[in-house]
Amino acid sequence: RTQMHAAGATESVGERTPGQLVDPVRADDLLRALPDDLITISSGCSAIDCLLRGGLGSGEIAEIIGSPASGKTQICFSFAVQAAALLRTEVYFMDGSCSFNAQRLVQIAEGAGISDPQFLARVHVVPVDSIFQLLDALTQLISNKPPRQMLLIVDSLGTLIANLQGARGVELAALVSGALRSIASAFECAVLTTSPSTLTVRGPLWAAWAPAASIRIAVERRVDGSVLAELVKGRNMPCGVCANIWIGPEGLGGP
Repeated sequence: RTQMHAAGATESVGERTPGQLVDPVRADDLLRALPDDLITISSGCSAIDCLLRGGLGSGEIAEIIGSPASGKTQICFSFAVQAAALLRTEVYFMDGSCSFNAQRLVQIAEGAGISDPQFLARVHVVPVDSIFQLLDALTQLISNKPPRQMLLIVDSLGTLIANLQGARGVELAALVSGALRSIASAFECAVLTTSPSTLTVRGPLWAAWAPAASIRIAVERRVDGSVLAELVKGRNMPCGVCANIWIGPEGLGGP
């Protein structure tokens, strides 16, 4: 973040007048000014968490890309269970692919040994059939002032974006990007999205959305049924790091 919070300095670095002098701020003051209750949401799978250096952090936007049936939605389900059942935080699941399955979440929770019959009450599902419905849902979410440090999942954002056309499509993709950034920053929440791998070749549409995600993981289903997860964009981690996972009845697992 470029915002300076300590020692009374609240001016954005990007908004300073050219040539304006700013008093230096001590690093320990900046550290103390950071919220001390930021959370990290585990995926429930040590191999995925290793790619994320522990999990998905507050204020981060991550994207999972892959072909159909490669495990993208299952990874989202696992994050949702960990957030709602273990961390007891609210989860907002924007369902753009008609893929949400409450029974599957219960199955994953039971497989992880989680016994919280009320956790589904903390998962809020919003069906979205178009980019316009998604923008309306995100606007409504912001106006309702959701709880801090929630988990927001958009599955499948890339499919909604891929249906757009022309300059208007690029504009709408940029609006979604800006809305997700605003939510992640304002409410210190983690954002997880999914996209088909084909979106990465859609030129301007991809360029309008891609910068929003600070983390990107590509998943690929192998012939033996396992899933290869590769970090293609990340923070403090070299790209190309891979993990092999299994997706079974009880959720995600390592090799």
